[in-house]
Amino acid sequence: DGTIDALQILLTEHVPESRQYLVKNLGELTASFSLSSTLSFIVFDPPQLSLRPGESAPVTLLFPPLVADVYVGKLMIASPFFERFIPLIITVQSKDARHHVALTLLSSSQSLFVGGIISLRVSLRDLSGGTAEITYLLKDAQNKDLLHAT
Repeated sequence: DGTIDALQILLTEHVPESRQYLVKNLGELTASFSLSSTLSFIVFDPPQLSLRPGESAPVTLLFPPLVADVYVGKLMIASPFFERFIPLIITVQSKDARHHVALTLLSSSQSLFVGGIISLRVSLRDLSGGTAEITYLLKDAQNKDLLHAT
């Protein structure tokens, strides 16, 4: 139906980047709304849209240079008549990284709970005698680290 449950973005550290998305009004009325995020470093161009039924328009997300990390937040779409929150996961990869693996929940209806078990299997192939460092972290909805290990 053209809607998304979550937005995952991969960026390179210390490089200003942008991503463009097409926004379409799937409703039967003209929709005027604003775009924002709980991650204050994201700039939306344009930050507001007004679309007639069936009309589309591009929106660009602008990212400043960031350090390698995982940033978790929400994309917010708001009007006087509705508010929608879309989970946002931004992975900023080191320039030196040769491989990247991201493990995320497949649906916004799934969640982790205290005391729950997380099982992961990671296979690394073709390292040509090199070494691999695996770092994992778990963050809460406010982007605060819950667990971080290497």
